[in-house]
Amino acid sequence: MAVFEYKTLKFIPQKKGFVSSSFEFDSELNRLGQNGWQVTTSFTNEISGTTTAVYYTLKRELQEK
Repeated sequence: MAVFEYKTLKFIPQKKGFVSSSFEFDSELNRLGQNGWQVTTSFTNEISGTTTAVYYTLKRELQEK
């Protein structure tokens, strides 16, 4: 049976929107993907119709010891 570990990332958009800050976050997701992490879910935190944060849950399979 596979055993997984989990990680949660929080992305806070800049006032200019997602475009200016998403490149760095994409780089981090790509780095994590190279280390076996997979995004399983994402969701936003909104206040008065404005997205204040995006959360990503990632998982990767633990190697047997």
